Amino acid sequence: MTIIQKSKPHGIGGWLIPLVGYLGIFRPVTQFLDVSASLTVDVQTKQSLGSIWTTYEFCNWSIAAFGIGGCLFLTHRLLFVRRRSTIRVVALGVWLVAFMPVLLQLALIITLFPSFDLDAKKVEQILLWAGFPLLCSIYMFKSRRVANTYLDEEVGIGKIFG
Repeated sequence: MTIIQKSKPHGIGGWLIPLVGYLGIFRPVTQFLDVSASLTVDVQTKQSLGSIWTTYEFCNWSIAAFGIGGCLFLTHRLLFVRRRSTIRVVALGVWLVAFMPVLLQLALIITLFPSFDLDAKKVEQILLWAGFPLLCSIYMFKSRRVANTYLDEEVGIGKIFG
């Protein structure tokens, strides 16, 4: 009788696939579309804001580039850097990618448009973003697949040269 051993989960599979898809495709595309939509205003509004509008537009695209670049960097780490340090980098990076663009955008709006009113509903919407990075962080540190895919640096080197 042959006993079939079930292999340990490893590689980019399971819940890592949606995470990679989210960071590599969904988030960059939606961030680009969100900025495009938020900067679509009528000509009269642009003219009335003058140079403030140009600054606002430039800063929005810069913030989006930061967020998209961060997502693509994290995707690259997940796909190509199979070391334990990737887990820490991605766990921290997911928090930065989720909150830095939002906080930078908020600071920009408050600076350029002092009459902007930050009410409780807007703060609640910002805090709701914490759910995704929290789930990703827990997954990255608790998952067997992640532990089997992203090996300790010493273990990986020992297997290659040992």
